[in-house]
Amino acid sequence: MALAYVVVCGIGFMLPAMMGVPFVPGWITAAIPVVVLFLDDFEPGVEAIQALFALQFLVFLIFLILGVTRLGSTLVNIIPRSMKGGIIIGAGVAAIIGEIEEGGRLAETPISLILGGLICAYLMFSISFKQLVEKSDLARKIANYGIVPGMVVAIIVGFLVKEYPFPDVEFGITQPAFAEMWGYLPFMVGFPGLDIFMLAIPTALIAYIIAFGDIIVGKTLLDRADHLRQDEKIETDIDRVHLVTAIRNALHAFFAPYPGLAGPIWTAVAATTESATSTAARLWSPSTAARARSGLRASSPCSSCRWCRSSSQCCPSPCL
Repeated sequence: MALAYVVVCGIGFMLPAMMGVPFVPGWITAAIPVVVLFLDDFEPGVEAIQALFALQFLVFLIFLILGVTRLGSTLVNIIPRSMKGGIIIGAGVAAIIGEIEEGGRLAETPISLILGGLICAYLMFSISFKQLVEKSDLARKIANYGIVPGMVVAIIVGFLVKEYPFPDVEFGITQPAFAEMWGYLPFMVGFPGLDIFMLAIPTALIAYIIAFGDIIVGKTLLDRADHLRQDEKIETDIDRVHLVTAIRNALHAFFAPYPGLAGPIWTAVAATTESATSTAARLWSPSTAARARSGLRASSPCSSCRWCRSSSQCCPSPCL
């Protein structure tokens, strides 16, 4: 039955790309502890399913109303840069705290996580690696993948030091249990009463506040990369983000209620994509690629063009 839920989730994951949203979709992950705490007040089974439906339906309504009225984009635009910066920093700090606190993954897999984190930090922020990228094609290719190389190293080391168990792979064709899943949907167990909807309102508001921070993080990541790709216009319509996220939550509420809820962005993957795009755009612009194919090399950076003033990489303008 879990695979049937994943199928519905996968359909929701495809909607943003199909409807013009440039975010990598995800869950409202940080809200999961709050959602679980809310569900603890209900008996497992029918009551819990009804409560989860009520919560996810309210999240759908919040996103829908803010998207239709365009209040979502208004909120994002009126927030000062200092507050946006605080939200972004807070998201990173919260992610780290979630890993190092009691019950976090750092206590269970310290070697692989610490090593992977150090590699990611070196690849993204080290001046020495930046200098190596300018000289080595291999280093440039590694840099193009953002934090993925650090993640790969962490996984390999985790297997070698036995922090992660080797997966038990079985080949075959599995049929999702849609018929069994149907028995857990509100159409079969019944829709919740007004009292459950009222109890779910505070949790739904908390979930949206967390998701709102994710939207700001996503928009900031795209803005960081947008100016580096002058050949492509990225349209970040916050109201459309709200509407698509609303559709995904409605899809889950009726056909696969899920405590992770449907969030606007998968921050880790979006950050990796932005990092790879930014690095590739800085190091390998179309003009730079054309000169490389023709065997030409740029001279030392000049001060007469925008590229040389903002980057120490090969100058793509004709200032050889």
